[in-house]
Amino acid sequence: MNLPDRFLADSTRWFTYLYGLSSFFGITKAITFSLVWSHWHSTLNGCFSTDCGCCLYVTTTPGTITGSDIGVCWFITYAHLVIGLGACGVACWCCVRRMREQTRRARGKTRHRPVYSSEHQEDSSFTLQALLSGLVSVLLFSTGYMFTEGYIKTCSEYRRTVARNLKATGNLMDLISSRLSCTSILDMMDYTQPNTPRRAPRGGIINSAILLQIAGLLTWAHFGVWVVLLVYNTCLARHKARMGGKDVSWSVGVKPEKVPEGEKMGVIGTETSI
Repeated sequence: MNLPDRFLADSTRWFTYLYGLSSFFGITKAITFSLVWSHWHSTLNGCFSTDCGCCLYVTTTPGTITGSDIGVCWFITYAHLVIGLGACGVACWCCVRRMREQTRRARGKTRHRPVYSSEHQEDSSFTLQALLSGLVSVLLFSTGYMFTEGYIKTCSEYRRTVARNLKATGNLMDLISSRLSCTSILDMMDYTQPNTPRRAPRGGIINSAILLQIAGLLTWAHFGVWVVLLVYNTCLARHKARMGGKDVSWSVGVKPEKVPEGEKMGVIGTETSI
């Protein structure tokens, strides 16, 4: 797969965009999802020996409604939060690096001499970034799968709870089982599922359906960003290998005719006469 020249000439710029998106999706996902499971935690935590207040993989019985192990919600939340915070740091570093490169280019044009960059990337950097992107993509896929499966199971269990709370029979039972969407089911649970007396109250009513759906979209969007990072780093690594380990920007620009011996910095721009 060959990338257009504009993606090869200024990889720092595109890394800034991609890591910035990862930061936004990851942190927003963590906040959105934590609002839901923390709101329902006291109602769903019906276990005596363990904490089972997670709002995914909910199970119901004729008299109770119980969540899954809280570790499931912690894993999904903190995986996205940590990756999002890490991506935020990388995006900030890319911004600083790009501004420094642009400053050096501007100075080089003014002084009519070649400009060198101290941020010349090693030959293996894109390969290492591709491997890291692959590992993160696998982790985010696992969180997306767990979230989606848990959401579907919770919706199915809540249908039974809604039907039981409304004492549904006949056509009303068919309506709840076949026609009502998960959004409607979760809305009804927000209002019809009482707080258990021995547990702490939930503290108001939130729109659980909207928050969970937003969290689900952000989960898969975050995963998609890292798949793009995986593909992008892989293409850059392959392109750099074809160029014999030279800086990627030389393949789409003009390489200086002579580089001073002993110079350890990579050329990022050349003088231009006006």
